[in-house]
Amino acid sequence: MTTPTPQSILIIGAGDLGTAGLEGLVQHPSYSSAAQNPKIAILLRPATINTADAAKQRQNAHLRTLGAVLQPGDVVAESEADRAALFGRFEVVIGCSDMGLPAGTQVRITRAVLLAAAGVGGKRLTRYFPWQWGLDYDVVGEGSAQDLFDEQLAVRGLLQNQHRKQKGEKEGERETEWTGSSSARGSS
Repeated sequence: MTTPTPQSILIIGAGDLGTAGLEGLVQHPSYSSAAQNPKIAILLRPATINTADAAKQRQNAHLRTLGAVLQPGDVVAESEADRAALFGRFEVVIGCSDMGLPAGTQVRITRAVLLAAAGVGGKRLTRYFPWQWGLDYDVVGEGSAQDLFDEQLAVRGLLQNQHRKQKGEKEGERETEWTGSSSARGSS
């Protein structure tokens, strides 16, 4: 069975990891051979999109050249409901945000993804690649010297236990597929 090409992808962040992810997506043979290429958006803070900084303007131009739409948003400042409404407009969300975000941000992003998958924002979200780049956090285990590692385990816990739905939903209903990935780029 062939998985259909998603029609909309949101990449959270455009640092080294997000830019490399975008470049990889648009260079992939299935992207260039698709009858209609999916819409790919990069989530950036409004200040980054509207910047006067020449280097950031060049980066934004590069992202647009690759075919990305610059989507304003702020994963730190916006409410979980606002994030869920935004995420629900996309079929796939790929987390490539900065590892230096405030504690709890990755868990809040994941909760918003699960809300979006449950129908908030358009019932489109079906796959999530959480910010899990670089390490197998299950192997690292809880209580490491890095608080971020424990947060990544909490993210995995939310995703692994999502079958425990709210009252009234059937078990297994509207679950989000997710993929953890290891990569030398963006390693914690």
